Amino acid sequence: MDSVEHMHYTSYPEYKTGIYIWKILPPILIILGTTGNILSIIVLRRKNIQKSVCSIYLIVLSISDLFVLYTGLLRQWISVVFGVDIRNFGSNICKLHTYIVYFSLDFTSWILMAVTVQRVFLVCFPQKTKTKCTKREPGISLVAIAAFLLLINSHILYGYGDKESLVNGTVKVEKCSFMTDEYNQFWNSTWASIDLALFCGIPFCCLLIGNFLIFVKVLSIKRAVKRQVAPSTSTHGSRNNQKDSKLSSMSVMLFTLNSVFLVSTTPISIYMIGNATWEKELVGRDYAVLEMMWAIVNIFMYLNNSMNFLLYILSGSKFRHEFKEIFWRKSINKTPAIRNGSITRISPLQAIQLNKDETHITQEQICHTAV
Repeated sequence: MDSVEHMHYTSYPEYKTGIYIWKILPPILIILGTTGNILSIIVLRRKNIQKSVCSIYLIVLSISDLFVLYTGLLRQWISVVFGVDIRNFGSNICKLHTYIVYFSLDFTSWILMAVTVQRVFLVCFPQKTKTKCTKREPGISLVAIAAFLLLINSHILYGYGDKESLVNGTVKVEKCSFMTDEYNQFWNSTWASIDLALFCGIPFCCLLIGNFLIFVKVLSIKRAVKRQVAPSTSTHGSRNNQKDSKLSSMSVMLFTLNSVFLVSTTPISIYMIGNATWEKELVGRDYAVLEMMWAIVNIFMYLNNSMNFLLYILSGSKFRHEFKEIFWRKSINKTPAIRNGSITRISPLQAIQLNKDETHITQEQICHTAV
């Protein structure tokens, strides 16, 4: 596209709207995501939650989300506001930065998928997975996922870079571009489909199936509880009610994360597939519309990395309880204890001891507890 055509389409309101989106929304998402992910790490490291192997996945997910925001979204914002693109600082920086961004985006999706698979097994097959519920398992899974995604994205390291070409006897350098025409074609056709499958397709299918299995399990437990009508089975029914509550909370949380993941990541995946076709048919104002759409789908994508903390608060009863304890600990410590119908004021030390005595959780129960 020549400079005259570029000046022409930048005058359209759609293009200006896209610029406003890039200037205003990224700082908000970065602040929200930084605060939320740091708070998530703090809460997930609490003793009552950290015992669960599932918390390890969510801690790594929060770290990965921070990485995505500061390597991906921050770079986009700086490029628009200050006109400086870190990828133009050198061929190696271009390769490495592009590689890291694509890997970290895929990694966040696959961590969420791993959490779902882990919890499906713990909820649906508690007896079989009881002996496997250790902190070693998520470590192995995360390393395997990282190795796979690093390998499959490795083509970026030789396909991207500063491309030099000879034009009318002058060496022309295209900063951070496709090194060959063949790789350009691969990127816009084959890789677009592979990236859609890696980033959105496979994780979403696993999340959808996982939610369905947990939903079926919740229904089966509810039916079992309804059958416990005899007085002699009241204690067993109470236990089933507690388990049902935990599974329902877990199901709501997974469904919420799944829905937000789908809504926020599908648009950019579709955009990347259609972009190669759309570019061939663009004229005048169409360029401005495409630039605006690029801003919108990016903001939607980064929402997924910015608001997990809010989703945990809204849908995770255990997470919400631990978060309240951090900020309302003083009021909790002053809560009077009720013993045999009488109210007794106890000290913080006694409260801690009482809490340990009355809320003992076995390893199997921890695995079933929703964060």
